Amino acid sequence: MTQLILFTEIENKICILLAQRINPNKDFYLKLNGPGGKAIHEKNENIDVCVIRECFEEAEIVLRNEKLLKIFEETCYSIKEWRAEPCLQKEAKYIVTLAIYLHPLEEPPKHTEPHTLGPWNLYKIKDLLKHRNELVPILRENIELIDGKIKAYEQDILDLPINAQKLEEIKIKMEKQPQRTQETFNFLNDIELEIPEEEIPEIVDEQFPILALNFGKLSSYEIQTLIKYKKKIQESIRPLRRIEHKIQTIEKSYKGFKYLSIFDKIEER
Repeated sequence: MTQLILFTEIENKICILLAQRINPNKDFYLKLNGPGGKAIHEKNENIDVCVIRECFEEAEIVLRNEKLLKIFEETCYSIKEWRAEPCLQKEAKYIVTLAIYLHPLEEPPKHTEPHTLGPWNLYKIKDLLKHRNELVPILRENIELIDGKIKAYEQDILDLPINAQKLEEIKIKMEKQPQRTQETFNFLNDIELEIPEEEIPEIVDEQFPILALNFGKLSSYEIQTLIKYKKKIQESIRPLRRIEHKIQTIEKSYKGFKYLSIFDKIEER
């Protein structure tokens, strides 16, 4: 189960995008939540892919992988599939994983599921801290964490490494799967062999919604291209992002002040 916090800043106030759950037949009726939902286990969907898919389905917003930050993950035994209701292992019917992600709000959301969710609205996080009972449990219990992580987001994103170790762990897991599953992930065995860096094609924004919704159907070439293109972009923009962060830090310290002339009256004459 995932929850995505899309955040922005309005008049120096942190705001997050939420919608009210309006289906009386579903859990947490009338509570506020962000985009998110359950992973599709039949397709071996992991929670990272789940949050990207759910965000597009519920708000038609395409997330950028390099800006997506997971700030919370917890797995517990539960007696219900949708709700994480901790219980003893012998009483459990499900193992539920909860996760919270952050991503900047960079485009207006669309109201794509009017039968289950009300319109998307921005809420000041300082107000949510006072009225946390209006939130679904996972957000209510972690609202202080969310507030702190949003404030530290820029530096946390800059500190993220290119996780080669994680890729190697995925490769090892896939090698242990039955052959029919392994064939889908053969691209992991030859990532460094098939596409020279100078032959990596450009990828435009319009392609990403299609690629994101075709999980499990992409060719080895398409997956290799995405991974290599991401690394190429990361290497080229990393120095610029550090400069941007330093400028933003200075800029924030001056918000609310009028910019004074660098000349005094004598020099201006």
